[in-house]
Amino acid sequence: MTARFKKEVRGILPAWGVALLLALLPSLLTGRDPNWAAFACWLGLVGIAVTAFGAEISHGTLGMLLAQPVRRQDLWREKIHPLGLSLASVGFVFLLVMGLKHGSSGDKDIRSFLIGFSILAPLCAFSGGVGLTLLLRHGNAAFGLAIALPIGLVMIVEAIRAELAPNQNPGLFIITALGSYSILGCLVARWRFLNMQDLGPVDAELSFWAEKFPRFRMSRIPSPMRSLLRKEMVLQHGAGV
Repeated sequence: MTARFKKEVRGILPAWGVALLLALLPSLLTGRDPNWAAFACWLGLVGIAVTAFGAEISHGTLGMLLAQPVRRQDLWREKIHPLGLSLASVGFVFLLVMGLKHGSSGDKDIRSFLIGFSILAPLCAFSGGVGLTLLLRHGNAAFGLAIALPIGLVMIVEAIRAELAPNQNPGLFIITALGSYSILGCLVARWRFLNMQDLGPVDAELSFWAEKFPRFRMSRIPSPMRSLLRKEMVLQHGAGV
């Protein structure tokens, strides 16, 4: 086990502990409806995923990570292996606790929901949490969007299914939508990390927008005011998103 791998494990350990509590306590304390317990577990999963790269960005160590004389593919594997194990372990604990709680109910819908959630939720948390953190370089904004996007996607897919195919099983549509979201998010996250360049504390935060809007300039604004405006954009663009 390399020193970098141990560093990654230590970095996500607090978030992993909180996620385990969110997977255990609501599952034991809530009633027969698993939705609230699943939502609490979902919050913990997204928190782990955002922490993996959000801590590097908030501590200002992302540049040092990218500057190491190590292949980006190796750095990527060392980041995602402990992250993937921690997400999978939380999903397994949630499935185990909720399975013991609802195992005697005989409700096939609840069992299908628990199995599907325990598999898809870690995948969606990984793809959304990591991908959005690397794209936005803002942990709080990535956390909020990573929570909301899959939920919004499920609501949209369910509304379309109810309108166009009301007699079809909704599970297949939801699994297809969330599976596609997970695959796309993983590909975007990997591409973003392998091609990322750290340009400094201010330019790094605005680099994503500068790539998309190359005509954006502040050259006509006096230098002191320009610096203040850029600082405020760094602090507030994540909340605006």
